[in-house]
Amino acid sequence: MKAKIIGSGMCLPPFLVSNETIGNFFPQPPTQSWTPKWVEERLGIKTRVNTFDFNLGVMRSGYYDGDNAFTAATNAIKDAGLEPKDIDRVLYATSTPEYLIPDPACMVHMRLGLRSDVPAVGATSVGCGGFVYIMDIADSEIRSGKYKKILLIGSVSVGPYLQAVNDIEDPKEREEQLLKNIVNAYIFGEGAAALVMEACDESDDLGPGITHTYMGAEGHSNPVIFEAGGSRNPATYQTVKKGLHRFNMSLGLVKLKGPEIFMRVVSEIIKKSGIKLDEIDHFIVHQVNYNLLKAISESLGIPFNKVEVHVDRYGNLDTATLGVAYHELKCSGRLKAGERVLFAAIGAGWQYGAIIMRV
Repeated sequence: MKAKIIGSGMCLPPFLVSNETIGNFFPQPPTQSWTPKWVEERLGIKTRVNTFDFNLGVMRSGYYDGDNAFTAATNAIKDAGLEPKDIDRVLYATSTPEYLIPDPACMVHMRLGLRSDVPAVGATSVGCGGFVYIMDIADSEIRSGKYKKILLIGSVSVGPYLQAVNDIEDPKEREEQLLKNIVNAYIFGEGAAALVMEACDESDDLGPGITHTYMGAEGHSNPVIFEAGGSRNPATYQTVKKGLHRFNMSLGLVKLKGPEIFMRVVSEIIKKSGIKLDEIDHFIVHQVNYNLLKAISESLGIPFNKVEVHVDRYGNLDTATLGVAYHELKCSGRLKAGERVLFAAIGAGWQYGAIIMRV
């Protein structure tokens, strides 16, 4: 028995923001980096989805993390030809839950009107690797025979964080906090994606479904941290003033260590599967930025036309990246029965994984 994808959906708020719009909103950086021209040349990101209205200085309503997740999930269930009552498990990965408690999966469960005997749980600290982790969990749970139809959701929301900083009344403090958030504003996009997976009786490599997985973690040299709000640094006036309630990402560490881990993950699953790299038809991998994605693909010898790319348009979609890429690939008509797809992602704490699936 294997797990296969039978439905997909996504929700990208209809607001593409240019580098110039962000550059005009933020204070001038103290160095030549993090300007509109620098971002396009060094990162290859031209626009990104963002629900914050940079002209009015407010976030557009109706596009919070749970809103986008609910819409994507609804679309995926419909695409699978199912109704909410048919789902018997929910796995939800997000780095930007609306609340620390309750679990965001429970909130989406409620909005979808799922049965009370349907368990729902979220992965809220894995970061960009969250979606490949819940795919692996879904595969294991379906193979065990415990669940038949599992709903997977990945989402990210950055607009509310910009709203919070923009609302600071003291002009000097506001400017300081804006400069601390300029990196996230340029890099990340917003949106959600969902998949519905079910059991497939065909157990051989030729039938549809997940055939191989490779997962791991390396907690040292962590590149991303959200320092305050947990039990080590509970929220206080001082933690807010210091700007500790945001994603603090070491881009230097990501660039230094990320490619090595990513290439190792892809190499290991290829080795484990016995499949040649050129036998993979499509690569759906996490997209930190366009230039890094292209460089890693070239280092691995992967033709770039086999790699699904949207980071230059949507920004880094974090846990929604893989789901959005799969849905767009499917809707483009380029995904054919019998083809192989390789999913791979790396997250905070260097939690990583790769999956090979037959369509």
